[in-house]
Amino acid sequence: MKNYGKTHPGTLYIAIGTELGGYVLWPESSNSANFDPRKRPWYKAALNGGDEISRTEPYVDSVSGNLIVSNSTPIKNSEGNRRYRS
Repeated sequence: MKNYGKTHPGTLYIAIGTELGGYVLWPESSNSANFDPRKRPWYKAALNGGDEISRTEPYVDSVSGNLIVSNSTPIKNSEGNRRYRS
């Protein structure tokens, strides 16, 4: 995540969310203890977007309060099946 962020200067965040509500965020931030990625537009877009990269409509970022647009895609295991559990 760190290497991707450094080589793509327009990237504000990289996040991975799981169906159990866990997440990993780059760069690290102080999201509230109640943060649930499953409620965020980028997570929903990945679930509903099939196998393609999905782009969200602009929404309010929960960290900065700014409007942002996210690109998201499901994560798959080595057999090509979607993986959401950590």
